Amino acid sequence: MRDYGGFADPNSAKTALLIECGQHWAASSGEVAYAASIRMLERLEMAPGSFEAPAIALPEMPSRFVEITMPVTIKHEFVFALPLRGGEIIPQAGTVIGHDGGEPVVTPHDDCFVLMPSQRLTAGLTAVRLGRLMP
Repeated sequence: MRDYGGFADPNSAKTALLIECGQHWAASSGEVAYAASIRMLERLEMAPGSFEAPAIALPEMPSRFVEITMPVTIKHEFVFALPLRGGEIIPQAGTVIGHDGGEPVVTPHDDCFVLMPSQRLTAGLTAVRLGRLMP
C-alpha cells in the first residue's frame, strides 16, 4: 500500500512505514518481522498497558534506517543492469541500475541504498526502492 493512494502522494498527510526484515526466503525473517512490529508498537505507545511482549532471541544484525528517496515504478518493461539483491550502496549518483522500456533508470544521489529489488517485474509494480541511510 505504501506505493498507492495517499501514501504515494507527497501532499497527503498519510504515512507508511516499511520495515525490511531480511531476505524473503530466510527462516529468521519472520521472527525479525514479528519482533520489529512488537517493538514499533511499544515505541509508539500503541500497545495496551497490560501487554507483555514475548522474549524473542534474534540473530545479531545491524539496524539501519533508510529514507526512501525514490521508488522505481515500472512503466513498460523493466530489466536490471546490475545484479542487485538489496542492501547494496551505490557510491555515485547517475549510475545506471536498469532500463524501463529502453530508458535508463539511474541512482538519484551519491551513496544510494538499494532496497527490495523485485523479481516480479510487471508494469505498475515497484521494481526497486532507492534511498539514503539516515544517521
